[in-house]
Amino acid sequence: MKKLFVIILLFCGLASSTAQNKKDESVPETSIYFHTKIELKSLIGVSDSLWENKIYTCEKPGIVTCFDTTGSVVWQHNMPSEVVTGPLVTGGQIAIGTINGEIISLISHTGQQIQSLGIDDSITTDLTAMQYEGDKELFLPKQSSSKTAILFGTSSGTIYCLDLETLQEYWRNNDSHGKIIYPPLVIQNKVLFAGSDGYLYSIDARNGLLNWRWKETEETDFSEAKIVCDGEKVFAVANDSQLYCIDLLLGKLIWKSGKIKILPTIALSIDKKNLYAKADDKRFLVFSAEKGIVTRQLKRSDPFDSLRTQPISYKDKICYTNNGSIFVLSKKFKEEKIFDFGESDIITFLQLSNDKFLIATSSGTILIFGIR
Repeated sequence: MKKLFVIILLFCGLASSTAQNKKDESVPETSIYFHTKIELKSLIGVSDSLWENKIYTCEKPGIVTCFDTTGSVVWQHNMPSEVVTGPLVTGGQIAIGTINGEIISLISHTGQQIQSLGIDDSITTDLTAMQYEGDKELFLPKQSSSKTAILFGTSSGTIYCLDLETLQEYWRNNDSHGKIIYPPLVIQNKVLFAGSDGYLYSIDARNGLLNWRWKETEETDFSEAKIVCDGEKVFAVANDSQLYCIDLLLGKLIWKSGKIKILPTIALSIDKKNLYAKADDKRFLVFSAEKGIVTRQLKRSDPFDSLRTQPISYKDKICYTNNGSIFVLSKKFKEEKIFDFGESDIITFLQLSNDKFLIATSSGTILIFGIR
């Protein structure tokens, strides 16, 4: 009987050990699968969406390349000078800003140059597209009924609004008294941006006239803020690491984060009820967008990097990057690392479509992948 009992114990122990090993060797809860890999030398920017299943990139010397989704080159165009913006692709055209203060447009299918416009200023932001709904009549006739316009900021603090097809000017705004670093955000006929004078600005997208400008005190500085908006409230992190919520219509403070030091890049959940933020004390935080209180948090073992890639809300998960890795937070707020680039920093993290994501690294690698 004793021998039988010992055999049973040994069998149970072996079965338990085998089950544990199988559990350890099981497939992770979340993983990624690759669609495309592209290697470049001096990446400036990459298109933030797939235009007819094509990827467009800009390299610093002025090389613009169109790739298909296998990573093969479709065409390549050499610009007359270095580029300072990523490619904006919309309506069958590509718009790019150069170091000489030029906006150059290309045909997206062929890379053939359409036209260029020089401005007497340095372009300091990426380009933003919007649908122009103002009443200004352009001097030169257009061949289409397109109302697509492009917006960008300059070193003098000017915001330009140009018709994409003809590069004629709809309006410009000079209210900011300092360099504009990040591209303007367009929402509900309003253009939101921050200047190096420290103010947040709201101007009318139809005519460029000022709606409001705001900062809490003379010392408050939003010059490096990436602005987020839910259609009613504007969210931005000032240089003092405070997260502010401002009324979109009135330009007045609704709430701020208080003692919690927030890193500059924030993002909204899909339903716009929550804000995702990285804290200086290694926490990943979820704020109520309405009340500004922390509703969920994850204390991590290592600090967040200083790069400004936004978290992405995807199905019931939250995806974000840190120190060259991609992480996923499950619905139960369990963190999982799903990919590691080693020593390369992730400088761009985008959701291209419902099931495709893009990352670009400091070494010039571009990956398009899915999450499962």
